[in-house]
Amino acid sequence: MRILFVTGTGYMPEAVSGANVSLHALCMRLAGLGHEPIVACTPAGRALPGWPAPGYDVIRVADPVAAMAEMIPVLEPDATVVRAPWPAVRAAQWAAAAPERRLHVYFNSLSFEYAFPAPARAPGLRYAANSRFLAGICEALLGCRVALVPSVIEPDEYRCAPDGDRILFVNPSPSKGAGLVAAIAERLPHRRFLVARSWADTPADPLLEIALPNVETAAPEHDMRAIYRRARLVLMPSLLEESTGRVVSEAQFSGIPAVAIDRGGLAENVGAGGTVLPLGAPPERWCDAIEALLGDDAAYAAASRAARAHAARPECTPESALARFLGFVMR
Repeated sequence: MRILFVTGTGYMPEAVSGANVSLHALCMRLAGLGHEPIVACTPAGRALPGWPAPGYDVIRVADPVAAMAEMIPVLEPDATVVRAPWPAVRAAQWAAAAPERRLHVYFNSLSFEYAFPAPARAPGLRYAANSRFLAGICEALLGCRVALVPSVIEPDEYRCAPDGDRILFVNPSPSKGAGLVAAIAERLPHRRFLVARSWADTPADPLLEIALPNVETAAPEHDMRAIYRRARLVLMPSLLEESTGRVVSEAQFSGIPAVAIDRGGLAENVGAGGTVLPLGAPPERWCDAIEALLGDDAAYAAASRAARAHAARPECTPESALARFLGFVMR
């Protein structure tokens, strides 16, 4: 199959994000089976260090959605998959204008800012989401079936033998809970924290520095095993409606538990491999949850075993995720 993926952002190796890493992993799996993935994205400047060019075609245009009308007749893809919610809402309106137009819309984040056409107006639209939480929300919003297609995560690219003692927090932006992490670190001076910066640092969502003696900041890494090797616990107090929380899953392959917020699909992703706290829980409650794991060897060992088992659940293996994706685009 030739599959055209349409995004509304830059792409690898110039723009690295969780969504792009997941799409790249999917494309590599597809290419390995003889399929032909093509990604249409916006230009994004220079390649980031350590990230090689993808081994498949990437088309960079100023407005990928506007270019679909020209790309689809020329490329003749067997399926066109548009990232949702943005820019898929524009692509869905384009598809609704002609009943013969068929699009596959894939949600990996949620936004209530955009409205999609009613199913009766756009019979050629098919929807999928990367978590049960997100699929359920989208079914309620769209009034139609939404398939579950988990993100592709390659275990060997993240699995390591952790030997550190750090409490890891990735992507220190306000929306990811950097302020709460600072408050937690201040209350736990005997614990050491590792704050790993992300590749994206924008004026709209800037990365923050947590200037405390027990907090170390690390530069973005192409190979996250270098980061996870130093971690004993993952902290994820995101204020966003996370669809899954990819960092939680990556860390679980190495038996690293998580203490996370009950937002979006994070509880689903943590499972028994850690602790989930409600939105609005004070820093002291986060500190208690951390100490309950790190201060009790038996409790930590049980959470570590549960994290490994949860990461290996059948529906989320790369093979299963790929099979679900192919079943989705063949609908």
